[in-house]
Amino acid sequence: MILDLRQKQYFKTEASFHDAMKLLQKYLKAGVHKKSHEELEQFFFEQLDLSNDYESNLLERAIDYHNALQIEKGVDPYTTQIAALTEALAKSTADNISVSLTAQSISLEQAFEDFLNNAKVGWSESGGMEQAYRRDNFPILKELVGDLKTYQLTKIHVNELMKVLQNLPSNRRKHRAYRDLSLKDFLSIKVPEAHKLAKLTLKRYLTQFGTFFRWLKSNDYTTIDLDAPLRNIKIKAIRSVDQRPLYTESDIRKLFNSQQYIQGTHKKPSHFWVPLIALYTGARLNEICQLSTSDIIKESTTERWCFDINENKTEDTLKSLKKPFHARLVPIHKKLIELGFIDFHKMQKKHKHKRLFPELPYVGSSNKYGDKVQRWFNRTYQKTSGTSNKGTSFHSLRHTFITHLVNNKQVDPNRIAVGLGQTPTGGVTQTTYTKTASLKDYISLFDKANFDGCYDSHAIRRWDKQLFNQQP
Repeated sequence: MILDLRQKQYFKTEASFHDAMKLLQKYLKAGVHKKSHEELEQFFFEQLDLSNDYESNLLERAIDYHNALQIEKGVDPYTTQIAALTEALAKSTADNISVSLTAQSISLEQAFEDFLNNAKVGWSESGGMEQAYRRDNFPILKELVGDLKTYQLTKIHVNELMKVLQNLPSNRRKHRAYRDLSLKDFLSIKVPEAHKLAKLTLKRYLTQFGTFFRWLKSNDYTTIDLDAPLRNIKIKAIRSVDQRPLYTESDIRKLFNSQQYIQGTHKKPSHFWVPLIALYTGARLNEICQLSTSDIIKESTTERWCFDINENKTEDTLKSLKKPFHARLVPIHKKLIELGFIDFHKMQKKHKHKRLFPELPYVGSSNKYGDKVQRWFNRTYQKTSGTSNKGTSFHSLRHTFITHLVNNKQVDPNRIAVGLGQTPTGGVTQTTYTKTASLKDYISLFDKANFDGCYDSHAIRRWDKQLFNQQP
């Protein structure tokens, strides 16, 4: 049964599996009688019908299937022959492309530029899609296949790309075990699951490459459905609440009763306030870091101090939200007010700061204004404070807040969805009236958040006594 499941990963029908195996066995047997690779290649490919892409496609899948089995067994007596077949099949497929297509073909680098110029018209300027393609996708493709023309790109290349991505470690250039390896090395070595790309990252890669490959065909730069191999990969969706581990009560104590908080050694206002705001609001990193001083308001109907989460761009800030319905009012928790947040806000306005945290620069990445805080928190502060959970990050504060309300305070998650910027049921018209009306529904529920049993807020040295206020 396991073998049948493996077959179904690569073949749609049992007949196509048997046809592919016959072709592969025919090639391997022919290798016993031929004296050289050149002779074998000429003999074998003369007998193949490559005009309709059927037999070459079967061979590609047979190679993938064979390699998958051998990775599990750990021994492959046909390594050299399979490698030669892969190279010969790619060459033969490219040689059989029509002359008319060759005339239309351009370099992959030029195709990528044309693709980006065409696609970015529909992308948000602050979404980071173009940067992601330039920074991540194209360098991977170029390193793996080299300086090819578009007509030379085959499904064999795509299958190799797919294998590499599924086996690629995250941050490979920073990991001592992988930083000196080429991408092709990841076709053969086995990377531990814990080191591999996150499922959502892998899904993003496959989706974006698939978009590019479809664009190549729709613009007549190839006649091959290059995205076909990618369609066979099914990545199990991960619920957002499961993407990051939560902070334990012990971790919360370490984070907020750390030396920095108690002894007043925070060097920047954002280091002091941003984690606290996240803990008591569940807001996203960039939503907090991009706040203007004008976004701290006293809502007139409820007389409650609130964060106005919006993407109202000004000359001083390039605000953005992931989705339009993320715009919302979030009540400022009484614990933040006790710690002096309103006084801090007044001081920022007194000093004529347009942004609440002017020390945070805008960075053209997915974290935007939160980039510096994210790097400091994830790479430095978690270690120095001694948190224990592996895999936690700043985003874990959001999950901790939500889980605390739902599990510990028995709050209905649907009743706080709007306040958290989660997908509302039935849709939401984002007007000031709607945001105010929604605020009345969840303000008392947000107030239920209570982490007093986890850390001692009275031990925190006041924000105005922290190091960032003592510096000239």
